[in-house]
Amino acid sequence: MKVLFKGILFFFVAAGVGVGAYSLFTSSYFKVTSVSFELMGAAENDYLFQPIQTQHLPEILGSLSQQSLWFVEMSQWIDQLKKDQRVKDVQAIKRFPNTVLFRLEPRRPVGLILDEKGFLYPVGADGGLLPRLDLGRVPDLPLIRGTQFMESVELRKKLVEHLQILPSEGLFSLSNISELHRKSNGEYEIHLMDPIAYVNIAPQDFEYKVSMVIRVLEYLKRHNLKSRVIDARFSKKVVVRLRNQP
Repeated sequence: MKVLFKGILFFFVAAGVGVGAYSLFTSSYFKVTSVSFELMGAAENDYLFQPIQTQHLPEILGSLSQQSLWFVEMSQWIDQLKKDQRVKDVQAIKRFPNTVLFRLEPRRPVGLILDEKGFLYPVGADGGLLPRLDLGRVPDLPLIRGTQFMESVELRKKLVEHLQILPSEGLFSLSNISELHRKSNGEYEIHLMDPIAYVNIAPQDFEYKVSMVIRVLEYLKRHNLKSRVIDARFSKKVVVRLRNQP
């Protein structure tokens, strides 16, 4: 009889604990009332972060609002955000009692393609074309001219491959390029900012030609010479036109 009584008592206690726990987990105290996005990575990627937040935050907030934070499934929203081509990585964090935080790392574009209508489209490191930018938030990246780049992912991939050969800093680095044009014969005309000069370069043996251009630029700087055009279209030489030359 005592065993039966203990069993019944245990059942009611367990049931009471279960009901209490369920009531606690589903109470308004744990209802989601705040969803926020946070930039992860370099602050200069804010120009991509803001449009991502504007596009996705209202939908996520509307879906999660008033759900119990205990039962919110984060993986589906992580997967959805990662489908956005502008997003490189996502972390989702539950902050009890009622907040969800998404930490986003945008992709780092290598340049901006200018289309025929004057709109700018970032090019990702994989050659993908990201959604066009708000002209009020233009980052400091090389301007890429050539309608072929809008039409051909293969050309964009080849361009990215070439740009990634350039050093991260220096006279012939990506950060020192203001514009890049692709000519009809496939050669590039690259505009430098400091020193102000044009570099004509063919895509064949690109890494070797880049090294030659760097040596020429360093020589010109050491001797305080101002170049106008640096021609690296040839296989074994670089031709330089100085500013006082015709």
